[in-house]
Amino acid sequence: MKPVLRPLAAAGVTFSIGLLLFSFCGYEKLLLLTAICGAVCGSAAILVLMRKIRQAGIIVGLLFFAAAAAVSLTGRAELLKRVSGWAGTEVSVSGKIEAVWAGDAASYLICAEKGELDPGTRVLVYTGSAAEFALGERVSLDAELSEDAPTRSQMGKGADLVCYVPSGNLRLVQEAGGWAKWTGQLREMLRQRLYRNLSKDSAAFFEAVLLGNEEALSPDVYQIFSDTGTSHLLCISGLHISMIMCFFGWLFRRFPGGKPGFFLTLLAGGAFVLFTGAAAASVRAWVMASFALSAAGFCRDYSPSNSLGGAMLLLCLVDPRVVYQTGFWLSVIATAAMFGAAPRLTEKFCSCLPVKAGENRFVRKAAGILCCTVAVNLCCLPVFVLWYGSIPLFSPLANLLILPIFPFLMAGGMLCMLGSFMYPLGTVLSKILEGFFWLLEKLASIPGGYLPLGLPWLGVWAAFSGVLLLIGLFNNRKHLALSVSLSAILLTAGAGSWTLSRRNVLTISWVLTDQGGSIVLHTDGCAVLIGCGGDSMIGGKTAAYLKSVGIHQLDAVVIPEETRRCMSGVEDLSRRFAMETLYSEEESNWYQTALDSPNIESCLYLEAGEYLLFDRFPMELVRVENFVRIRVTAAERSILFLSKDDPGVEKISMGADAVFFYDEIPEKDGILSAEYAIINRKLSWLDGFGEFGEYYAASGYLNIAPDGEMSGRGL
Repeated sequence: MKPVLRPLAAAGVTFSIGLLLFSFCGYEKLLLLTAICGAVCGSAAILVLMRKIRQAGIIVGLLFFAAAAAVSLTGRAELLKRVSGWAGTEVSVSGKIEAVWAGDAASYLICAEKGELDPGTRVLVYTGSAAEFALGERVSLDAELSEDAPTRSQMGKGADLVCYVPSGNLRLVQEAGGWAKWTGQLREMLRQRLYRNLSKDSAAFFEAVLLGNEEALSPDVYQIFSDTGTSHLLCISGLHISMIMCFFGWLFRRFPGGKPGFFLTLLAGGAFVLFTGAAAASVRAWVMASFALSAAGFCRDYSPSNSLGGAMLLLCLVDPRVVYQTGFWLSVIATAAMFGAAPRLTEKFCSCLPVKAGENRFVRKAAGILCCTVAVNLCCLPVFVLWYGSIPLFSPLANLLILPIFPFLMAGGMLCMLGSFMYPLGTVLSKILEGFFWLLEKLASIPGGYLPLGLPWLGVWAAFSGVLLLIGLFNNRKHLALSVSLSAILLTAGAGSWTLSRRNVLTISWVLTDQGGSIVLHTDGCAVLIGCGGDSMIGGKTAAYLKSVGIHQLDAVVIPEETRRCMSGVEDLSRRFAMETLYSEEESNWYQTALDSPNIESCLYLEAGEYLLFDRFPMELVRVENFVRIRVTAAERSILFLSKDDPGVEKISMGADAVFFYDEIPEKDGILSAEYAIINRKLSWLDGFGEFGEYYAASGYLNIAPDGEMSGRGL
């Protein structure tokens, strides 16, 4: 039997990377690039006919890169045609719920079926309450659509348009029926059995890894998984699907065996994906696993790279927006690391051991797990650089501790769902998990456990390191070690030079989310936060930004006004960060709650007067008609922080070098979202590179050097 076409790997890689790169081009640039790609492909085809080029991989790569340009151009034109006339308007629409993101404030992806929007238009609906509707139900709503185009993260969720509505504006039209209703009832029954047999935190853990609902986890438990780089275990993705399909593959190879066993394995994996809600990560993992199984089962010459490339190509053809999802690239890179880098690293490691130890089966298995974990973490570093801004340094160790027993934990959790007679097993599992929770918590609490990566020089490091690695791989593999060494030197030199250049510089950053904002003042590893409110996400995103610049403790948090907007995110932030002092209104309910927080050392009343930030920057606080204004002076530069509603804005801002509004909460989603407006049929949306790091990056910043020189972005 002939092997799968070798250039399939090149097709998937070039098509997916092309889709991502072209998403950063304006409409006019994309037109030009599509024409250039077409011309290059035509020239290459002529050279092939003339037998000047015989490398099929190069031709296929060029062809699919041009196809990516054509798909991007066609998709953008179709989307603009469908939605540009509706941006900023009020509509009535009803449709089916295709995805649910639960939490403190739920959001739904609704596919329009009836109403003013064209059928098939997908609207991402944000609400202000917990989830009230289920997957597959049909709802109706009246909403004012956002004037801004969806951000990349929203487009990755499938959104064509975005709106924000109170939960009362969503009305149930028809309950979910058929498969969705039956699986919902079954999940609820199994969930109840988990909680009967296990402790609360353990049951919530298995509800996440077996039923696909991570919202049941307590914030503290979820945080320790996030801080140790093991949060991928809490969502059903490649690891879970691989284990499930390996088990069924082992079972069905014995009976009935052959091709029927292969198809039964695919069906079993697909049924598990549908049962757990068919999240994007689990569907992606099932497609990749299916390609690997089919290639191994039908081709004598099995190529893992072809399987991965074929899966990437299929996913991108079905939904080109999959390239906007961080999980897609993490899955691709992690899979490539497991079959590409990990075996070589394992062989190298075992060759350094004594002969008997290197040939021992148990030692080789342990070395394989260790090297695979290290390879995956190292290869995924570029994604963390671009999307997250920091990585937990103890992630390889934490993964190494939990991954070997994770299959046994999943098997035990499945047994606990059989009935109440599994209570003794549940008790044992609960004790084991409590021990792991404690161990992960200790790892997460180690000072300096995060490597800050949200720094400007990282783009230069990533670009040069990529070029060096490509030269080492394709030119001379003996130079690969030299390329890696040069990359490490670049990383170290960049980190050192950036750290030295930031000494004694006061940086003022503002971080924005859907409806919230924070202002962070930091210098030399110390930070003060002004306000942290607007929605439930601002605490986590502020924490991510602080870690990305190397901050692990807040010297002070100032809540200028006791309003929901200014304090809703502080409670969430206090679970992630230690706060030396919190300044707030003394008689408020929030003040009493903050006193009980173990991460807040002291709470003081926010009095008018003068303060000293970082022992050298004077801060003056003045109350004007129940409004608070804060003035910070650095190197003779006067910076004002004040309420946007302050009636004396124009008067008191005179003479200031810069003015920031601590309650300037954006009503629309996205960082600097005005750059992506599609109202009035603008064709330049998705220009720029800003949203790659939208999770951690500040929306803007202002640097004040010791000599008073000011520089910044987003002013």
